[in-house]
Amino acid sequence: MEERRIRLKTVANCRDLGGMPTRDGRKVRKNLLLRSAELSKASQEDLTILAKEHRLTLVLDLRTSGERKERPDQPGQFENRHLPVLPELTVGMSHEEDAESRAKKAEFPTMEQLYRDMVSDPVCQKNIGRVLHALMNHSFEEGSVLWHCTEGKDRCGFTAALVLSILRVEPALIMEDYLITNEVNEKKAEMVYRQMLAAGEREEFARSVRAAYIAKESYLNAAFDAMEELCGSTENYLRDALGIDESSQERFRSRVIL
Repeated sequence: MEERRIRLKTVANCRDLGGMPTRDGRKVRKNLLLRSAELSKASQEDLTILAKEHRLTLVLDLRTSGERKERPDQPGQFENRHLPVLPELTVGMSHEEDAESRAKKAEFPTMEQLYRDMVSDPVCQKNIGRVLHALMNHSFEEGSVLWHCTEGKDRCGFTAALVLSILRVEPALIMEDYLITNEVNEKKAEMVYRQMLAAGEREEFARSVRAAYIAKESYLNAAFDAMEELCGSTENYLRDALGIDESSQERFRSRVIL
């Protein structure tokens, strides 16, 4: 996985899905499918690296309107489209300024439940379908597409898992890609946890916030379990819940797999 990481100074958790092997022994092409955390602090130097070295021409911002307004992406040499996955502030997953204050008034839902909700909620299904259609119909001949949320973990990670499922990457490798986020976020999660305890927050609340910053197998497994419970399989979920038919998937595979 090391060669897929994109080391930037001002954009965290950035990597290329290119190079990942598929079940039939082929590989995803490089500089077509990129994922990252938000671009709100991106320097023009890093944006230029993405545009020139990684051929970036389209950014899909999966954050809520509130997140995007509070921390807008820095402008770059590419199209930026807002395609929110969550319909509104969601304690534990979105990162608006009001999220923490709301969280203090109520218990955090578990991350496993949030992933299940993202799979089963009809509005989220519609939104995720829009994201996948935009991503799969991108003009890859012109350049690459990058999608991001705030941390590049939940909405971004679930989208990446669906993309890799369409590309027929082994589940173990999909999970491995998902967990790479912890290389960046584990230290951040621990720092936030200790800061909250020092500020006098409840231990249970501090643990819940820490859990929201890291990736765990149980989170993504909860999403795949929910897809199977709803539709019988991930393949059926893509087709029946998200409207991604097999012919569209095959066209996508033909364009991005070597």
